[in-house]
Order: sequence, then C-alpha cells, then structure tokens
Amino acid sequence: MIFKYNYQLLMSLWIVLFSSMAGAETVSREVRSGVMAMAEYEQGEADKPAVVVLHGFLQTNNYLTLSNIKEAVVDNGYSLLAPVMSLDVNKRTTSLPCQATHKHTMQDSLAEVDSWMQWLKSKGHTEVVLIGHSFGSVQAVAYIEKRFGNTSFPAMKKVIGVSLIDSEYVPDIKRREQDRNIARKRLQQKDSDIYAYRLSYCHQYRAPARSFLSYADWTSDRILSALKSLTTRTEIISILGSKDKRVPTNWPDKQKKAGADVRIVEDANHFFGGNQQIDLIDLLDEILGE
Repeated sequence: MIFKYNYQLLMSLWIVLFSSMAGAETVSREVRSGVMAMAEYEQGEADKPAVVVLHGFLQTNNYLTLSNIKEAVVDNGYSLLAPVMSLDVNKRTTSLPCQATHKHTMQDSLAEVDSWMQWLKSKGHTEVVLIGHSFGSVQAVAYIEKRFGNTSFPAMKKVIGVSLIDSEYVPDIKRREQDRNIARKRLQQKDSDIYAYRLSYCHQYRAPARSFLSYADWTSDRILSALKSLTTRTEIISILGSKDKRVPTNWPDKQKKAGADVRIVEDANHFFGGNQQIDLIDLLDEILGE
C-alpha cells in the first residue's frame, strides 16, 4: 500500500508539472564572448511580477526541487525565468562534477543574473521576485546586495531562499580554514594554477585560488551580514527543512536574528524530497500570494 501510494503521488506530481510547464520555452543569451547561457521562460499574467529561479551549486534548472519551485511559480500565474548559469560552458545543459576544472567565479554568475534581468526588462517586466535553492539562495542574496535599488533593472519585490546554505559549512572545520588560507596565499602570489579544495559538498573542487575564494568567502558571517543590511529594505524569506543536514543546527536562529522571515518545513531535507515536496509547493503558493 505504501509503495502504491508513493507511486501514485509521484505520477500525479509529474502530470501536474508537465501540464503546468507546457507553455515554457527555452531562450538563450550571450553572456560573455563565445558563451551562450540558456534559460527556461514562460509568460504569466501581465499584472504580476516575473519570478527568477536560481539553481544550486554546479547544477542546472531541471532537478526535482527546481521543478517543484517552477511549478509553484507557474501555477500562481507568474512569469517564470529559470536560467542555467553557464559556468563558462557554452550552452550548458548538464551539471558539472566537482572534479572538473572550475575557472568561473561567483562574480561571473552575478553578471549573468544582471544580463537576464536586463532581458526581462526588455520584455516589459518591471518587478521581480527572486527565488534561489541551496547556493542559488546565496547568489540571490549576493545579487540584491550588489544591485538593490538600481533603476537599470526591474524592481526587487521580495527574495525567497529555499535551503539557504553557506559554502563554509563542511564537517572538517580545520580543513575548511586551511584551504581558504592556502588559497589566499596563492592569490597574493598571483598563482593561477589549478588546485583541489574543499568547497561545500565537493571534497575535490579543482579551481584556481581566485575562483575558489569567490565562492568560499561567502561564509555564514558574510551571508548574515548581507541579510542584516538587506532585510531593512526588502522582504527576505528563508525556507528551511527541519532535517536539512547540510546546514548547522543554529542556522535558522541566526537567520532570524539577521532579520530574515524564516519558515520551517517539518521533516524536510535539503531537497524537500518525498511528501515534503508537496509541503514546499504549498508554502511557496502561500508566500507568493502574500
């Protein structure tokens, strides 16, 4: 009976997903010389903001958690833009392994978000809701810290972070600090060679020091500092699973103290799998309607 229920649940979710995303189209944009970035776009109701959805670290816009987020956006009548950060790969459509050579930086990805915001404005969108999952949430916070109030881009209505994580949190704290200190020395010495570092879930993240530090320096303290400065100017909602093992246990309370509106989904993990995917969709429906 349990298997039958889970199978029926999964099938019904996918039927809803595919029917709701039937009007989506793939669009592309040159973000750097010779590098085209891809995105999923669907036009929604004209009187509602566009929603930009940012994926997790080294991922794309089509894993299940992102699909659930996109479903909630489209079902609520919002225009959807879900870009795939190029990570310096032309027309990238697949995730990258940790062991690949990563010369891209956090700043490169933020510049791509800039480019997509300009694209949205050219399509007539004047307001945006920004949603990120996992490290995509960190990029969302970093982006609005950099661009908040810039009239060259659509106005930022609210930011929603799903499983907001920080690249600092790894089990081996000594190794984490050691890697960052080594990378800083290499950067000072203008060493641009490729080395293996520990970054987030990657045990062997191969990158130059500059590229590694662009992500690794977004520590928990750096994220909380950004939240404190931003929550006085815009609404930031953080959705966390009570069983997310990729964040410290005190992370929700720290975000609350920084001013974020923290919502907890009971029994959910980092990816909101199982029955909790429905809870995530329901919560996003509620937040988007507020």
